[in-house]
Formats: sequence, C-alpha cells, structure tokens
Amino acid sequence: MKTRGKKYADRGAVELGVLLAAGSLLLGLVFGNGIARQAVELFDGMTWLGDDTHGEVLQVNPATGRPEVRLGVGAPGSDLVVHQADGLLVVHDRTAGTVTSYDLATLLAAGSRQVEGGGATKVLLGDEGLFVVDRSAGTVASVDPLTTDPRGRIWSAGGAITDAVLATDGGLWVLGDDARLWELRWRGGSALSFDAGAPEQLAGVDSRTVLVPHEEGTTLFAPGDGVVARRGTGADLATNAPALRGTVLPALHSPADLAPAAVPDAGVVVLVGSDAVREIDVAAIGCAEPGAPAVFHRQVYVPCTDAQKVIRLAPDGGRAGPDIALAEPGAVELVIDDDRLTINVDGARTGVQVLPDGRTRTIIRRDDATPRVDPGAGARPQVDPPAVDDVVDRDRTRARDRREEPPPWRADDVLDRSRDRDRGQRERGQGDRRQRDRDRGARTPGPGTGTDPGPGTGDPTGDPTPTGPAPHHPAPTAPGPTEPGP
Repeated sequence: MKTRGKKYADRGAVELGVLLAAGSLLLGLVFGNGIARQAVELFDGMTWLGDDTHGEVLQVNPATGRPEVRLGVGAPGSDLVVHQADGLLVVHDRTAGTVTSYDLATLLAAGSRQVEGGGATKVLLGDEGLFVVDRSAGTVASVDPLTTDPRGRIWSAGGAITDAVLATDGGLWVLGDDARLWELRWRGGSALSFDAGAPEQLAGVDSRTVLVPHEEGTTLFAPGDGVVARRGTGADLATNAPALRGTVLPALHSPADLAPAAVPDAGVVVLVGSDAVREIDVAAIGCAEPGAPAVFHRQVYVPCTDAQKVIRLAPDGGRAGPDIALAEPGAVELVIDDDRLTINVDGARTGVQVLPDGRTRTIIRRDDATPRVDPGAGARPQVDPPAVDDVVDRDRTRARDRREEPPPWRADDVLDRSRDRDRGQRERGQGDRRQRDRDRGARTPGPGTGTDPGPGTGDPTGDPTPTGPAPHHPAPTAPGPTEPGP
C-alpha cells in the first residue's frame, strides 16, 4: 500500500471536474497550448498507481475507473514507490536511486536528488512535509516538497537506522539498529530543525524490526525474539508474538487498535488490537504466502501472492467477506486514496477497486490509448545529499541573513507556487528558479508523447477487451459495482 494524502474536496465537484479536465489535458498535450496546466489543476481526485513493469506511474480516475495519463518515470522493471498528496506527486525509484517530485500543474519533474539505491533510503510524505531517511548513514532530512533541496538541519541517529515512519500527527518515529526508539518533530519557521527527546531503549528488538504508524504513535513488530510493542498512542503495549519469525511485511498505516503485519514464511497475519495480539493462520484459508496488508474501513485486506486473490479479515481475525479474485497474475499492492482501496496488480491491464461499503468493481489500469507523458527521466537533475556538517554550517550562514520566517509548507502551496512560477516566466522570460537550475547544470525537459502496449488480456467479467478512448473522446463510464465470490 502506498500512503496517499487526504482528499477534502467535494466529491460531486471533483468527479465532474476531472471529466472536463481530461479532454482539456489531451488537447494541451496534442497542441501544446497551455491548456494542460489549467486541466491538471482540477485533478485533485486522481489516484496514481505504480507500474514497475513499464517504468511508469498511471493516473487513474477513481470516479470512472479508467486511466487518464501514463507518466514515464523510470526504466522498465524499476522498483518504484509512489507517494501522493494534494497537488504533489513524489516517486522514489529504488533501482536508479532517485527521489523525484512532479509538479501536477505541468506533469514535469520539479526537482530530483540522488539517494542510496535499494532499501537503504526511505521517503516519508505527510502534512508536515517531505522527509528522506538514509538508513545506512543514519540520517533524517527534511526536503523541499517541490525542489527536493534540503531544508534546515539534518538529524543524525549516530548509527544506522532500522526503520522510520511518519504518524498522521507529524511525529517521526525512528528506530536505530542499537534498539533505541526516537520520536522526532520537525520545527519550521526560523528553527528549521528536528526536536528529538531522549530515546527509549527497547528489549527484544533487532535490525529486522518494522514499524507501522498510526494517527499518533507506532507499533513495532520484532521477529528476532517475537515481540510486539506499541508506543506513543497513550496505551503502551509490550507482549510476545511467537509467529513473528523471518520476514515481516507491515501495513503502511493503520489505526492504533488494529495494526496488522504479514509473516509470509509462516502463512500468518498478526493483528495487534487495543489489548490483545492475534495470530491468524491464513494458510489454512488458502493464503499460504500473505503480502503486506492494509486496513480499510475496519477490515484488514491481505493479498495472497500464491493464490491470485485478496482476503478480508475482521478485527477479531475471522472472515470479513468473500475473497476478491484477481484476473491477472502479478505483484500486488494495496493503495488507499480518496476513500477507495485500489488493488494494483503490477503490469496488469485491470485492477479492482473496493468501495467504502465493501463492494468491488473492476477498473482499467492500462490502456494503449492512454497518452504517455515523458518528463525526461534521463535528464532530471541529480543532487548528491550534503553531509550533515555541511548543512549545519550552511544553515548558520543563512540564519544570519534571514529577514523573515518562511511559512510552513502546506499542500495547497504547491499549486500556488506553480502558478506564480509560470506567471513570472511569461512576464520576465526566464524566471529566477530556472536560472538557478542552469547555474547547477540542471535542465527541465519538456514533455513528449508516445505509446506503450499493455498486456492486452481480457476483462475478468468475460466481456471483450475494451478499447481505450481516442485522445479527443471523453472517458467512458467504468463497469458497475460487482462482488466476486470466494
């Protein structure tokens, strides 16, 4: 599951707006007349899905269940992690070792930085901003959500970091490889630094421990000694969970009283409730290899990588509904956005959307007719992360010259800053920001178009494979709600 920003816009207005905007976007892509900027600003209700197979991120309209844009962000086969907030899209390419922010008003790369590849880097996006965690260096940096440049002082754990998560209330929970747990708080304004209290030394925790964030606080799953611990929620918990052995796949976020994690080697899902821990043998119900779960409207959804389906569990561990069959094989991730859960099957033509009442419907995630935008992945600027001491020295110098406190970042500021930047470029030719990019040797390439054939498999309902709309046609209505049997 990929963490997504909360949506507060009125549903009716958004769904009408995205349909109107889709046609304008296509005209803008074809004629290059600036219409795309006006259209994309209405796309607040869109959901972005990663497609590692094709190195793309797919923009799917949750109202129609159809794709609108394919954004080329990496090479085919890349390991992509997608983060979305209102007006902002951040893609962490763990294969190439880049973190790139895309301006949704232009669908261009607004900023990018080089990071350690693989799982050595973790990106966290929330209302407090964008944070980059370097696990091997043991640092946490706040970066500008649009440019990805460092902001203020980088925090150091003094050793490697095992895991880090961001709670909804803005608390950053960081676990060091020495079993010390910190809660960090980012201070904006003139401080531009992290507040960190005294760390807590935990027992039974090792380098394989994973964290699940909540509205407040976090739950730790430690497979070394089979330990579960909860901190920062006002109801601390520490108990044994013998089934925690080997690899543990946690939910990306959950309520504090319903924290799930899958143990694929044991065929078990561990549910941490308010005062009890339940170990559910999902292998006994046809899910021998459970994947990373997600909690959606008090039900726990668990993908079964061996069985091409997703099962639903109630908080007490019982069955919460019929299994959700998947029409095509592939790696499964669960994406919660806009009060819908999307079952995203990598490389597949179709996916499944789960509505708040538990009903499901088939969606089209890949369509050959969907326009592809290439923001110039090979030419994105790549900035090496500065050393901690260099950032501290730079901040001291900037502090002496600071005349006013910078306002805290808000999601709405992203679109405002994009509008201001474009307005300034039209009036003055080349804006200050682009001049700074040239000084760094960076380039901001323009979009291109093209097509990339999808898998071309049939619809799971038995209907013929639908053909996507031509660029000048409005998007058709998606299939109606269905409820697959077990």
